[in-house]
Amino acid sequence: MRAMTLVANYLAGFSVNRQLRIIDIGAKNINGCYRPLFEDQIYTGYDIEPGPNVDVVGSVANLYSFPFEDNSFDVAISGQTIEHVADIYAWIKEVARIVVPTGMVVVIGPNSFKEHRFPIDCWRIFPDGMRFLLHDIAQLDLIRVWKRDRDTIGIGRKRRWDSVKNSVV
Repeated sequence: MRAMTLVANYLAGFSVNRQLRIIDIGAKNINGCYRPLFEDQIYTGYDIEPGPNVDVVGSVANLYSFPFEDNSFDVAISGQTIEHVADIYAWIKEVARIVVPTGMVVVIGPNSFKEHRFPIDCWRIFPDGMRFLLHDIAQLDLIRVWKRDRDTIGIGRKRRWDSVKNSVV
């Protein structure tokens, strides 16, 4: 499934009354970017170093604490970044933290590819691993996880109760 099909199939009708707030995590344009897919939305490119397509630069000293408030984005997309993250458990929790309740998380990572350091290369993710990360670690409801060519794609939705779990009733 190509990125345009992914957007058409899973984000169409997500919001009919306003623009979506999209965060692209690992957005530095090395071999292409997702910005053109979201031209009618509010798109933020986030990476740990400046470069093309990067709007916000995170701290290398604090990789697992993004500089955004809880529930800041409707959709988080991250393509070809997870393999460069040492602590994928902390990372996926942080991705889920910045997405609104009922918001979507889309992660695309390689399941087979040669080593390519930017600056490190740690993981290849298969569908079972993606399901575990999205559902068990990030506490997202799974929408779909599948393997395509050299990639594994996972889509999850943040549970509504996440927004009220710390509330006093």
